[in-house]
Amino acid sequence: DRYGAEYVNRLFAGVRRQLRARPFEFICFTDAAEGLDAAVEARPLPSGLPLWWGKAYLFSDEAGLDGRRVLFLDLDQVVVGSLDEVAAYAGPFAVLGTDGIACELASGGYNSSVMAWEASAYFRPVHSRLNAAVLKFVHRFDHWLEMTVRHAHLWQDLLPGRIVDYTAAFRGGVCLGSAEEGDAAAQDCLCSSPFAAAPA
Repeated sequence: DRYGAEYVNRLFAGVRRQLRARPFEFICFTDAAEGLDAAVEARPLPSGLPLWWGKAYLFSDEAGLDGRRVLFLDLDQVVVGSLDEVAAYAGPFAVLGTDGIACELASGGYNSSVMAWEASAYFRPVHSRLNAAVLKFVHRFDHWLEMTVRHAHLWQDLLPGRIVDYTAAFRGGVCLGSAEEGDAAAQDCLCSSPFAAAPA
């Protein structure tokens, strides 16, 4: 497994430490709940959604999130500053834009590493319209999100400088495993870099 319980527990600890303005529930959708902090609510992931496609399940009726404000964080996020402003977002949908993210291959798109929305049937098509053709021909979940959720708010516009790309900020834009790093495993560069909520 790429991300074990230690990633979940570290992210939970960071959120618990940095989200002080409101109570929250920490829910992890996983197929391996062993070793999770007792305060983390584990819910099962469905089968048949490989890699990042599991994020689409968050928008399903079965996920049980309707009626909640959802703040989604990828497990490789590092929380180093207050999340209060991020969690206070009350608009319809917010996501990172690809501009300024070192390892993104295109500008003007979405990066789903940090998302927030009001869970409801309105966003159900993100999951319900997913089919074998989408899984075969759409490269990744972020591209599908661009097709199904139009005019999302971008975190970089809402809270400039608060969510930063680790690779751009601390590695001079050199992606792990890229040719610039001298590593032949350049395919690792296709994965999103960790982000950090910067101190206010």
